Amino acid sequence: MAYSVVTRCELLAGIHGEERARDLLDSMIEVPVDREIAEQAGFIRRRHGTMIADALIAATAMQLVVPLLTRNRRDFEGIKGLKLRPVDRP
Repeated sequence: MAYSVVTRCELLAGIHGEERARDLLDSMIEVPVDREIAEQAGFIRRRHGTMIADALIAATAMQLVVPLLTRNRRDFEGIKGLKLRPVDRP
């Protein structure tokens, strides 16, 4: 499994705790934002009005050609070419 470096930022900013977030992320591959991801995210933002962080996360999944696992489908629905896979809340 892989995640966008932007996801690291979002998880560490959340209320669930730094240690828990780090434990989760340490078992996965971190994908940096490169030029292609940034450009795709800009297109997603312009076309769909998606928040920048979510656009970067979506663009990362699209560049890797993998489904995006998320608990927050609402922010990603409608992005053409993005495959969503819902994750149930515990």
